Amino acid sequence: MSLRPPEGRRFRRNGRGDPRHADTLLLTMAGRLFDDLAGAPEDALWAGLEEAGLTAALAPEALGGAGLGLDDGLGVMRVAAAAGLAVPLAETMLAGWLLARGGLRLPAGPVAIAPAAAEDRFRIDVAGLAHGRAGRVARAGTAGHLAVLADGPDGRAVVALVAGAACTVLRREDGPAGMVIIEQVKPLALGAVPVWLDRGRWLLMLAIAEAQRAAGAGPAEMVSAAIAATEALDRAVSAGDGPDGPALWRQAGAALCRCTRAAIDIPADPVPGNSRGRKET
Repeated sequence: MSLRPPEGRRFRRNGRGDPRHADTLLLTMAGRLFDDLAGAPEDALWAGLEEAGLTAALAPEALGGAGLGLDDGLGVMRVAAAAGLAVPLAETMLAGWLLARGGLRLPAGPVAIAPAAAEDRFRIDVAGLAHGRAGRVARAGTAGHLAVLADGPDGRAVVALVAGAACTVLRREDGPAGMVIIEQVKPLALGAVPVWLDRGRWLLMLAIAEAQRAAGAGPAEMVSAAIAATEALDRAVSAGDGPDGPALWRQAGAALCRCTRAAIDIPADPVPGNSRGRKET
């Protein structure tokens, strides 16, 4: 199966194209692919995802991707979570998006991403060497590459592609994430990102992506909130550094808060007959 839609149909790409149920078509095709790959060894599973074009789905066509908008791309992540895929598809898709902001191509194989939390810091010095650490990077030590949003020598944000073998990884005991330490590492590639893409907005993107994965196995209320958050994020990113950008990013943040409330408001043992699990008073 390929990410290419049936003849005569087009997926919505970066907000353009035929919008008539394009996202539904894409998610249906992705779900069928995940079903076909269910139970396959990890190497075969990953090869199937790459062949279908899903790993680079958020990169533009000029950089070897499918050019999907964030709303559709994050929708794929939600479907993948529901299918229980045990590979870093979401991280690699987001790495492709981040690298593309700096004009860089996504390499083959799984790619980890950083920073992943507010306390994570990375910088590029005047000699072009990368420094920094992140406390909890998914697939640290197993991904072949790391896509890093860092502060450049002039203070402006840049994206760096770093070889996984050049990173020091301290494995955590509570899961597949690990601490990544980079000291005086020469990136494989560097690119300046748009001025509107700062660390705070990148972390908001990651939080919304995580909300999609949580909603993948959740009830309808969580899914609805997650879809609204992806649409708000897509509008904010599309605005770039335009005058509407700040307001749209605030809307994306508010949409993420609604995702959190949707998750908190649903108890483990809901009351029969009450869709929100609360007793009527």
